[in-house]
Amino acid sequence: MRRLASLLLGAVLIVGACDDEPQEVRVPEDLQGRWVTDAPDYADRAFEISDAELTFFQGDGLSTTDSIHALEVGSVAKSSDVLYEFYYPRGAEDLYRFAVRYDPASRLVVLHNQPEVVWRKASEGGG
Repeated sequence: MRRLASLLLGAVLIVGACDDEPQEVRVPEDLQGRWVTDAPDYADRAFEISDAELTFFQGDGLSTTDSIHALEVGSVAKSSDVLYEFYYPRGAEDLYRFAVRYDPASRLVVLHNQPEVVWRKASEGGG
């Protein structure tokens, strides 16, 4: 029964994410800000999360900014990490997913599809 409730909630959130109008999204303050990494392959890359938008910095001064239409929050098995799934539009009908795992203890982020690259807030020091 609990699994069914979770599936239904997920379906409702995804259907809501497909609406033309953005949903009211509450992005936690811990996630808001510019995220950078010391990984050499991504030295000129970053992403920024605000309460309403995602900005991806692609190097050479290029960036794209998209409105957040929906946000799903979940847990990660055998971990204290929190999974945040942002949904944002690209084009007339496409909706993209940007998923990050946030570790509240270390205040670090990894992209769900690239867990080997660690991101930190630009304002929190590092190399």
